[in-house]
Amino acid sequence: MMKVLDLLRSRARERQVGAAEVLAAAANRAAAGESVDHEAVDRALVDCGKTVDDFAAMCDMAARRRNWRATLDRAPQAEAKLAKARAAAEKERAAFEATHAAWMKRGSELDAEIASATAVVTAARDAREELVKPANVPEPLRSKLAEATTVRDAATERVANINRELRDARDREKTQREWADHKRSLNISTHVGDADDHDRAAKRAAKRAAELLEELKAAQAEEETAAAEVRSLEAAAIKS
Repeated sequence: MMKVLDLLRSRARERQVGAAEVLAAAANRAAAGESVDHEAVDRALVDCGKTVDDFAAMCDMAARRRNWRATLDRAPQAEAKLAKARAAAEKERAAFEATHAAWMKRGSELDAEIASATAVVTAARDAREELVKPANVPEPLRSKLAEATTVRDAATERVANINRELRDARDREKTQREWADHKRSLNISTHVGDADDHDRAAKRAAKRAAELLEELKAAQAEEETAAAEVRSLEAAAIKS
């Protein structure tokens, strides 16, 4: 009797193992989108004592395991690509650091050269100012340079004054013409010939501007002549 029971138990275990293998294989096929033998699955469920929901859970797990394996299979190629990218990045970083270090060194050298040259240029400019300052120039050049500087400064001031007066005259002309046009467009007149008065004022301003322009040309010529004389005397002062 015991032998019969052992045999039955053994055969039951074999059926359960076989049924479990059938269910596992069916779940894998379903996860892969392949067809499944429904009758075989139904028999295997009965042999294993499982329900359809149990098989659905097996299919879900098989699908997840399939995705995990696919992800794992991509690892070797990704790892090789990662190693290559890291090596390239390290190479580029090293090249950049070498270039940056070289620039920092050269930049420091150039900064020192610029500072040194700037100091020389500044000192030279200051020295020139001292050399051409009338108080530091020996006679008779001192008096000539002082007088020429006074003449040049006066000429420069005259040019500035004429320029200012010329701008004022041109502004007056523009304003008077605008008033005349405005009053004619609106037919406004406070007395007979009012717009004409603005026209005459504009013409007077234009005439004065023309006169000032001629004066400006003459004053600028005088300024340049005076400035040239100062430059000549300064050159002589530097050498004296």
